[in-house]
Amino acid sequence: MKRFWNSCIAVAVLSLPTWGQKVEVQKPDRGQILHVETALNHLTVLEMSEPVSTVAVGSPVFKVEWRENKVFIEPTEASVATNLFVWTASGRFNYELDPAGVVPQMGLRD
Repeated sequence: MKRFWNSCIAVAVLSLPTWGQKVEVQKPDRGQILHVETALNHLTVLEMSEPVSTVAVGSPVFKVEWRENKVFIEPTEASVATNLFVWTASGRFNYELDPAGVVPQMGLRD
């Protein structure tokens, strides 16, 4: 019986990190501005369909890095917003980085 309860506790603990994470997939349109909600102490990753050549962010309060086809975004202050441009071989993509309300509801908006 003890083994059963240990298994239940292990499953519950291992499931905790997934409750606060949300993965959304959208096909980016170069003519559209996509809104991405970010939160302090949370890393947001944009995954492009091709390698990223460069990025530009409108505010120094966001730490932005890129490797291959991924862009990593992390605000360094709470409740901040700015714009972000990502260039690939096929063109420029436009994003608005918005502060998240409740962290589990963070996501990508049109």
